[in-house]
Amino acid sequence: MMMSLADLDKNFALSQCHHAIARMDFALSSYGNFKQYIRSELDYAIQKLEQNGNRINFDLTEDQLTLFLLSNLENRYIGLHASHEVNQRGHCDITVKLGGFVWHGEAKKHTSGIQLSFQRILTVN
Repeated sequence: MMMSLADLDKNFALSQCHHAIARMDFALSSYGNFKQYIRSELDYAIQKLEQNGNRINFDLTEDQLTLFLLSNLENRYIGLHASHEVNQRGHCDITVKLGGFVWHGEAKKHTSGIQLSFQRILTVN
């Protein structure tokens, strides 16, 4: 029996949901998998930001760009929380939480501050 276009669309949407669940299961199985998942999601969010580079005013501040990036990362329906400037023994530009896992990141608009930012991350007060 031939399927309708609506049936095909429904099956495609369901397969995407199953794929998302499988990715969550992978991410929640270990911290290493969680980090791999977060990196993949960040890469995708950055790719989406870069695709629209001709439409985005890059006079935005580092914080504004970070918030824009995090809005593409956060997904409340699967429990993925992405926050900006969470206080974790100091302020952290990016904090991502999923289940019991937490990942912290430092955002930089220009490459000139990478070494100093990395040093700040490694230094515990």
